[in-house]
Amino acid sequence: VRKARGRVVNTASIAGRLTICPGGYCVSKYGVESFSDTLRREMKPFGVKVCIIEPGIFDTQITSVELLKKCILTRWDRISEEVKTTYGEKYLNES
Repeated sequence: VRKARGRVVNTASIAGRLTICPGGYCVSKYGVESFSDTLRREMKPFGVKVCIIEPGIFDTQITSVELLKKCILTRWDRISEEVKTTYGEKYLNES
């Protein structure tokens, strides 16, 4: 890439800049954003361009509100009563 003074293109997501559920997905996308920013700075002296593509929202399971609610409720049912008491129903309903 350096020799050709080429370009690196990474696919990220708006979730790399705006945290939405599920959190793990957002963390991975932020990692792509951060890695790309670092690589951009490191490769600039060699004439290599680094770009990020952030596709729009598509109708997939990750954007399904019903699926996210089901996922949250499934996880809520699996945690201990101590954790449920600590966070409370209000936390669950606002997530």
